[in-house]
Amino acid sequence: MESLNPPKNHPKKFLNLALGDPTAHGLAPPKVLLDAMHHALDSCQSNGYFPAAGEQKARASIATYSSRDGFPVHEDDVVIASGCSGALELVIGAMIDEGTCAISLPLKCFSNACTLKYKYQ
Repeated sequence: MESLNPPKNHPKKFLNLALGDPTAHGLAPPKVLLDAMHHALDSCQSNGYFPAAGEQKARASIATYSSRDGFPVHEDDVVIASGCSGALELVIGAMIDEGTCAISLPLKCFSNACTLKYKYQ
């Protein structure tokens, strides 16, 4: 991922999120998000497990945002994964039948993708 470079003269600064940690690049969560997280924790009403597919209100918001004319998205069509690795595993697991498909990956790949390759071969 170190070799990725934005196109020359690109108006925005390139931000490599290959490992998913924006704080490594000096980005902090906005105060409104931190305040909402503190409020949720302090209320002791959101300290347990969320539904496996994601919280209903968040899925509904994503569905509304993603819907387009002729392409409605329902909240039941939305799954919120725990990070890209979890999403990748969900997608691959849903799309293939064990033993009937091959997964081809480049020689150098993200470690979790390589693990999934061996899981489903």
